[in-house]
Amino acid sequence: TPFPNPAQNEIHIPFKGANVTSISIFDISGKLIGTQATATGSNNLVTVNVTDIPNGTYIFSATFENGNTSNFNVVVSK
Repeated sequence: TPFPNPAQNEIHIPFKGANVTSISIFDISGKLIGTQATATGSNNLVTVNVTDIPNGTYIFSATFENGNTSNFNVVVSK
């Protein structure tokens, strides 16, 4: 579960035992807002900066090393 949600500046996303290669952010209409290349750290936590993203609900899509994806909703509220 990503936290904090709603997010103001950053959102932290825990991934247990999975290596994440990128996070894509889509608005509610499906438009790609941005993509962040990433690697899961030793604490299994990925941090995404959301300070440049306007308030709203977004769909985050995590792509794993094996090509699988996982989607989840994040609310940005400043």
